[in-house]
Amino acid sequence: MKAVGIFVALALSFGGFAHADGTMDGSVMTDVDGQTSVLPDLSQEDLKFDLVQSPGVEEIVGMGIKIWNLIVDNSVASNLSNDVSHALPRGVSSPELLTGWKSAESDIVTTNFTDPIKMTPVSFQYKLLFSYDGKYKNKGHYLENVTLFPVNLRVLAPYNMQAQVEVLSALNVGSSANPVAALRVQLKMKVKDMILRGEQWKSTLFTVDGEGHWTAENAVPASRLDSI
Repeated sequence: MKAVGIFVALALSFGGFAHADGTMDGSVMTDVDGQTSVLPDLSQEDLKFDLVQSPGVEEIVGMGIKIWNLIVDNSVASNLSNDVSHALPRGVSSPELLTGWKSAESDIVTTNFTDPIKMTPVSFQYKLLFSYDGKYKNKGHYLENVTLFPVNLRVLAPYNMQAQVEVLSALNVGSSANPVAALRVQLKMKVKDMILRGEQWKSTLFTVDGEGHWTAENAVPASRLDSI
């Protein structure tokens, strides 16, 4: 079961972006040691996005799917084409009401999991897909159809991999006069040795904005995800 809803964001600034054409002026993810955590249980009741007021700032509303499975028991989850999120101006019900959309994608990011003898039994490649530069009444830069796409997955026995995606927040990284929507999207990955029962966790945090910039960086799975 997926978590669906809407959320509103505060203005926030961040740096180190990569452009939609793949030209980097920030860092791309490299491997780090996994951290123990718990994946959200998507069999629970649907979760709703929190609404947060941002007085004096053009509000950005996140819409669509908040949490979804990407990899389940070493296989790509079904219906990924429906697992997308948007970042739109408050009061706009659909990205179809905006104009000027441009499609883009991130570079391919690779996460490797190593075993005690430094072999690599699990390797996962993926990328961020999104449309940007949507304008509402010729104003702003918004996002639609933001999602993660699995490019390649290799899992050797006796390992099992699970991966989930969560949209953490929507942001306005522009101004009231020229709003620039952004989304922070976290990929959490768990690999388990089905014989020795050991687990490894890794996470990648993507940030993408309505001007077509994106970053991908290592992130410890947030503890606030544990209770979902």
